Formats: sequence, structure tokens, C-alpha cells
Amino acid sequence: MKILSLTAVCLAFSITLFAQNIELPKPQQSGGLPVFDAVKNRQSNREILDASLDTQTLSDLLWAAWGFNRDGMRTIPTGLNK
Repeated sequence: MKILSLTAVCLAFSITLFAQNIELPKPQQSGGLPVFDAVKNRQSNREILDASLDTQTLSDLLWAAWGFNRDGMRTIPTGLNK
């Protein structure tokens, strides 16, 4: 148990040591694919590509996943909007 705890602490320290801040552009909040086209073209991929996301795509994904993106209102489901 002590070895596992020590390993976790070392891992957390190394992640913090090598972490870096990335300046992301503002998310694109207009345009994009219409909802029905997105549903029609939806697919699941099980393969991981060896390609990185550009900063604009990363910014858009993080903005959408955060949930607060309409004047302080959430766009993700929550219990009692909390």
C-alpha cells in the first residue's frame, strides 16, 4: 500500500513538473454543422490516430464540454440546474 501511495505521489509530481500552459484561441461560437447533418453523419471510431488537435478545435471542444456557454446558463444536463 505504501509503494502504491508513493508511486501515485511521484506520478502526480512528474505530471505537475512537465505541465505547461497553452494559450487557446477564443472558441468559434457560430457556424458549424447543422444538428441533423451531425446526427446523420455520426459514427464511432475505435482507432486512435497519431495526430494532434489544432488549438482552435481543442478550444471549441473544451468550451462545449464546460457547459457554461450561454450567458451563465448551462447547455449540459444537470440535477436541478446546479
